Amino acid sequence: MFHYIALNIGPIYQTLSMGRKPRELWQASYLFSHLMKCLLKAFQSNKNLEIISPNVMDSNPMQTKQEESYKQKAGIYPDRAFLKVKSSAEISQKEIDLLLQAGLTQFTTDLELENAKHIVRDYFNVMTASCRCETDREAVNQLNQWLNYLELYTHAPQPGTVEVISQMLQKTWGSPLFKLAFGKKHFDVETLEEIAKYEKTYLHDTVSKTYHNYICIVQADGDGMGRVVTHLPDGKLSGISSQLALFSQQSCQLIGKFGGMPIYAGGDDLLFIAPVWGMMKGKRQHIFQLLDNLDVAYTNTVGEAVKEQKLHDQNGNIETSITFGLSITYVKFPLYEAWKYASNQLFGKAKKNWKKKHAIAWRLQKHSGSTFEASLTRLDADLYEAFKALLEIPAKELIVSAVAHKLRSAEGMLDLMRKSDVDLDIRLEAFFTKVIDIEDKSQTDQEYLEKVKQLLKTLFIAVPKMQKLEPDKITSHIVSMAYSMLRTAKFINGEEEKQ
Repeated sequence: MFHYIALNIGPIYQTLSMGRKPRELWQASYLFSHLMKCLLKAFQSNKNLEIISPNVMDSNPMQTKQEESYKQKAGIYPDRAFLKVKSSAEISQKEIDLLLQAGLTQFTTDLELENAKHIVRDYFNVMTASCRCETDREAVNQLNQWLNYLELYTHAPQPGTVEVISQMLQKTWGSPLFKLAFGKKHFDVETLEEIAKYEKTYLHDTVSKTYHNYICIVQADGDGMGRVVTHLPDGKLSGISSQLALFSQQSCQLIGKFGGMPIYAGGDDLLFIAPVWGMMKGKRQHIFQLLDNLDVAYTNTVGEAVKEQKLHDQNGNIETSITFGLSITYVKFPLYEAWKYASNQLFGKAKKNWKKKHAIAWRLQKHSGSTFEASLTRLDADLYEAFKALLEIPAKELIVSAVAHKLRSAEGMLDLMRKSDVDLDIRLEAFFTKVIDIEDKSQTDQEYLEKVKQLLKTLFIAVPKMQKLEPDKITSHIVSMAYSMLRTAKFINGEEEKQ
């Protein structure tokens, strides 16, 4: 039997909710990352303790200075950590408390709050749990459950404590967090307007597009990591953790080069702000292409490491992928509300709509108030490719609007088509000829209609597979998704009306 210890820190959600600007959101995230870093360094000083997760304490000797700066732009330490007491060693609760005290003392010094130590102890909630188990996976599973219970406990800080933390996050100059991350008193964080116009600024282009006034908030989370951890052989968690750390570094590089701003990149969790269109290796890319690049990075690091373990249970092979929640809003829209939308798209839509996850769910809210939502899974390659094909063709604004509205008004007819025994291709061909047909079509218009037809076909097949979707709502959902995808593609292609 081995002795295991787990750490959990908070209140993260409440603190991030204080962020009204990119700089404030970044500082809120980095605050907790640094807290975990201080705690782990204190625990690492005890030679009888081994950190099994996260594995981000050691620097990568192959890392360039440029890569290091990208990594430091975001907090990379997660809110939970797991430690193991080495064989034959013992550690008492008193020793654990002293290590916690040492970590919090260092954190207090780093935040320059030596004269207000009570603020740190009053605001930050550091939870610990310990157990004795035979294996790492049993311990992590048990400790995670206990930490989940502990997180239900809500601590109310004393009057004035929240104000001190809020004032720290609002600093534009001299923030101790800037010094910790960059060694200087100032961090040149772009405004939302500057992030939104990154493509225009980079290309020195005078042409303004509607999307230059919109920003993307993306929250991502790994799929199936709970199953992975509970089935890993002893001694393998550290290796997976190191790949998670590598993904964190790579994701910050990709986001930074695109023109975005990483807020948090710890383990399999991501939170960042990005323009609708950015740059990658000197070429224009839209936000969905950035998500593709991040998906590839996750697959090549964490995904491959998990696959090499050849894990399985009664439900089959155990693998991991990454799922994204995306919110696109006007630059003047409240940042914390946009973040909540992204979180809801991730956990309330993408992870719930598709059984095997590996999905994307997005919400486009126009300045006018119009909102378009849709979700898809990369596991349905035909659906994802059909949607991406729409992003590659700059159809005229009028034809896009005409097709989208005709689809919406023909929901009853589409419902009859869906329930018909006639071959789907024949049904769709007749529908597009008789209902969707557009006069005086150009070659580009014809190509666009073919792509819309292919999208509708894939939706007819994919939507019935969505989880918890009532049979009488299938056609309505097909029409809603098609409409949202057409309007999203129109927006991404810059064919929206000027604001």
